[in-house]
Amino acid sequence: MFKLKKSMKSFFGAFLISAMVFVSSSVRAETLKLGPFQFRPYVKFRGIVDDNIYLQSEDKQESFITEISPGLDLKILLKTHFLGLGCHFDLIKYSEEEEKNDAKKQNITLLADFNFPDKAYLKLRSVFRETADPPIVELTERVEHKDTDIQAKIGFRTSKKVVCELQTVYNSYAYEEGYSDEYDRNELCISPVVFFQFLPRTSVLGEINYGTIDYVTRSNSSGFFRLKVGLRKEVTPRFSLTIKAGIESRDYEEEIFDDFSAVVFNVEMIENFSEYSSLSLFIESKPCESFYLNNTYFDSTHGFLKFRQNLSHKVIGSIGLGGYSNKYPQITTENNISQKRADSILEGTVGLDYKVQEWVSLGVGLRYRKRDSNFDSYDYDNTQSSFNVSLAF
Repeated sequence: MFKLKKSMKSFFGAFLISAMVFVSSSVRAETLKLGPFQFRPYVKFRGIVDDNIYLQSEDKQESFITEISPGLDLKILLKTHFLGLGCHFDLIKYSEEEEKNDAKKQNITLLADFNFPDKAYLKLRSVFRETADPPIVELTERVEHKDTDIQAKIGFRTSKKVVCELQTVYNSYAYEEGYSDEYDRNELCISPVVFFQFLPRTSVLGEINYGTIDYVTRSNSSGFFRLKVGLRKEVTPRFSLTIKAGIESRDYEEEIFDDFSAVVFNVEMIENFSEYSSLSLFIESKPCESFYLNNTYFDSTHGFLKFRQNLSHKVIGSIGLGGYSNKYPQITTENNISQKRADSILEGTVGLDYKVQEWVSLGVGLRYRKRDSNFDSYDYDNTQSSFNVSLAF
């Protein structure tokens, strides 16, 4: 308890000192501009009370977590083109077992949006993360890993009713050496997509995904083929809906693993009731890579519903509810019980943000997550309450 209070005092002390320095050096904050270049330096302070930092079913460990995140956003605007670069570093300190839990994270994001004549476009997004979060929802341990995510999309309109796109996604995951080399892998997916508008604001689409998943040390590398058809509908200028469904087949390089096919689908909905309130819904079902015993994959269905409301011109509230349903195809044995593992994860969030000035904002948040498994040892519940301060030019 003493360590918790001491860490909280350190956090608020650092915040007050930084805020005083910031106020004294910048009475009026504006984005720094130099021709087409726009610079936005910022720093964020966050305090978190986490009641189960190791996500254990029993013997929970509580800690106060301090995060300091300095960063810089750069934008380049050239008529119909846009380039963006963002980077920030997270310095994280725990009040309990500091040597085991303290971490440094870095995130770099590169964005590009080019719009050419005749309604052709090119969009690029690249994200590099160096972090220590759990690698996927089926695991709980925090492992240091470096992730690279590159997405490219090029599209053009061949006629008034037909739009063609080519999407490419590359992901690379590299984990702490000597600890979890089995997680290291590279994923590549290439997807041609065709939209055909047969009614005003209504399009049907066909999508083909072909890709590979290559592991560095494990033997279960595979290739996959996915075919989906769907519908995109702009019901009103404020309400859009996209539904896609199809089938995925997986072909493993090693004959010791059984190839499989699975139904896949996703739903995306956005409803902007007004400029002050919005509702979004996302649902997806697909097979995911697994590292649980003899399972090479698990079937995952997850969804999230979020409502956002401007309570005033400076106060924004949000509430979200979602979850996962994960099912494993192979029978495993835990504590003399043999069955196919099945997990359900429920997550809820509540947030409130207050924009004091253009350059300073405050926020509070609450997140609750609970996992129920038919193997009791994988159960956990976790509550995080947070307070954050953002200072920016």
